[in-house]
Amino acid sequence: MSNPIRRKPKPVLPLVVSPAQAQQMLNCGSSYFYEELLPQLDSYLEGDRRKVTVQSIERLVAKRLAESGGRKGSYPRRTTT
Repeated sequence: MSNPIRRKPKPVLPLVVSPAQAQQMLNCGSSYFYEELLPQLDSYLEGDRRKVTVQSIERLVAKRLAESGGRKGSYPRRTTT
């Protein structure tokens, strides 16, 4: 008998994350996240823990890119006073 070939399982991507993980993904602080971003995201309570859908985070990023024209490496110029 030969040994079957063992394949590495594909990594499982999360469907939901905690608010702290969502803040990390969006690279923002908690005040900005809760006041400005969370109302735009899909989330729910699981017991007493809030869960944010990764899909809604991806939609928010796509929306922001579309609003900015999706410019890569283009930053607003600082004005000096």
